[in-house]
Amino acid sequence: MGGQASKLQEELERTRKQLSDVQSQAAAREAELHARVLSQEASLLQRDQQLANASRDCAAQLDEKQKLLQRANKQREIAEEMRRSDALLVKRVTSALLRREAGTLAPTPSADGLLSGSMAAELAVATDSGLRLHQALQQSIAQLEASNMRAQELEHNLRNVLRGELCHSLWMPTHFDVSLSLRSAPLMVLGGLRFPRQQHPGHPATGLSGGVGVLRTFQIPAISQDGFGALGGSILWDARERELAALRLAFFVQPSPTQQLCASFDHLGKLNLSAKGSMDAFSVRVSGSIDANQQRAASAAVEFSYDLD
Repeated sequence: MGGQASKLQEELERTRKQLSDVQSQAAAREAELHARVLSQEASLLQRDQQLANASRDCAAQLDEKQKLLQRANKQREIAEEMRRSDALLVKRVTSALLRREAGTLAPTPSADGLLSGSMAAELAVATDSGLRLHQALQQSIAQLEASNMRAQELEHNLRNVLRGELCHSLWMPTHFDVSLSLRSAPLMVLGGLRFPRQQHPGHPATGLSGGVGVLRTFQIPAISQDGFGALGGSILWDARERELAALRLAFFVQPSPTQQLCASFDHLGKLNLSAKGSMDAFSVRVSGSIDANQQRAASAAVEFSYDLD
């Protein structure tokens, strides 16, 4: 009996051990499945974001193609109108020539001859009108193309100016001696160098410093359809001293084309704030700075401007 009891006890212990191993394997399997589910969810979210971006790109391309199609239809209508005008002019010229030739063969002047002279006068008037219409259409087409090119140039220049002002507001352009910036609608980057310089008399010159800047723009449809915002930062690193030379973090919000708000914070603990509003030709800008270290007094400025033309 004692031997049988010990054998049952060993089997019980072995069964418990197997059960514990099975539970451990089940827990590990459950954790693996949970991690796999989380990974698949993240992949699905990323795929949804990619699909949303692709949908926006397709919508933009469709709008552009619709504009091109409308322009092509307009040019086709103008060409069709010119073709009809030319066909009518050729018909009138041919008819008038035939009638004039018939009138020339007649030996004596008659009512038909007078009619032929009247038709010749009408032909001259019609020819002159057709030529004027043709020239007017050509001038209209040339003016339309010139206006479109001028509008594209103005839009390109305005976009460059706005991007330059945005980069100047969020980065540290004055800290670099040589810099290169690459700018696009969603992302802008900056790289630059600052040569060794003596910032204060009696102090050693700084070393060669390199810096980078990043700026990311985004839409804010919750505020306005035309509004957008931007986050940016730039850093300057002293290569010789191996220390941070300058740092700036900033954000920019434009709820509408007539309203702007900008805030920045640098490595010296200085907080800069500025707001701009405009109405028609009148605009006002309010700016101020606060030193978080309380080493400098706070300052503020107000700027008014009015455009005369």
